[in-house]
Amino acid sequence: MTPVANKTMRALFSGEDGVRLDPKLVCPEPTGDEVLIAPIVVGVSWTDLCIARGELPFEGVIGRECVGRVEAVGPNGDKNLIGQRVVCEIATRCGKCELCRGGIAGHCQNRTVMGSRGRNGCLADWFVLPGSNCRVVPEGLDDDRAVFAISVAEALQVARQITVQDRPYITVVGDGTSGLLVAQALEPLNASVRVVGQNPERMALCERWGIKHRPIGEIGRRSDQDVVVDCSGTSAGFGLSMALLRPRGQLVLKAQVAGARGIDLGLMVRKEIHAIGSDQGPLGEALRSLLEERFDVISLIGRRMRLNDGSKILQMAASGESGKVLVTP
Repeated sequence: MTPVANKTMRALFSGEDGVRLDPKLVCPEPTGDEVLIAPIVVGVSWTDLCIARGELPFEGVIGRECVGRVEAVGPNGDKNLIGQRVVCEIATRCGKCELCRGGIAGHCQNRTVMGSRGRNGCLADWFVLPGSNCRVVPEGLDDDRAVFAISVAEALQVARQITVQDRPYITVVGDGTSGLLVAQALEPLNASVRVVGQNPERMALCERWGIKHRPIGEIGRRSDQDVVVDCSGTSAGFGLSMALLRPRGQLVLKAQVAGARGIDLGLMVRKEIHAIGSDQGPLGEALRSLLEERFDVISLIGRRMRLNDGSKILQMAASGESGKVLVTP
């Protein structure tokens, strides 16, 4: 029996009536090699907001970015993890399917995804996940920085995927957390990087970091960018990204496009654009980067809330009035 067996817990649950705080969900028990994790701090993600808006169907507990402490393990679990602070790979893997055997286990045909596909997430008092998905947080890395590990890993993945030669011109469309982290990941490369957005405070952060930045309303449409990374998650942002690219330029889609209305894919054909999607990234490298302070994430924190704030958490995160919303028990 685990320390919470037969108990109830609070959780932000997505169901037919939207996302609400359920104060009486049954606590999970770890089975097999699973571990039971108590979140210390959770970051509200773009995926959480998509689920709350009904753009991504999901029934269950939401939440995918957290630092937590392992409190118990299943019968086949690694007892050395008990008491450790961890961050979590969000996607499980079977290790047996063609994709797992082919070296791309992040796209496992039988995967579940924490807080969005077949597995409850971390905006709760407890959640379970295979122990193999856990990465121990290094000593010296505080919770506020470590909670950005998933987002930093995804930004590093973008830097891995693009082609950098002859000092290309790169534009990041979108000044949310994702866009600002992607810009920080790309800035050390041999490239001319700029961010376009519309929030003056976030533009000021780019100024502090020495990253070029322009308000969306002030940029030209010369179709001269070699690479554009769309972190906007909107049809308008996608359209702008397409307009900025030179013929045969590279488009990186970092955020799911909400609604996907009014998108002219014909422009992609006419310009012969090379388009790629970008999702999960190297979590271990993200933790090292955060420990070495290669990313400024503290400046991205906008609001701290408690789990008992319920749906107000998502309303605040979606308002655009703050940066990253962090949630504590």
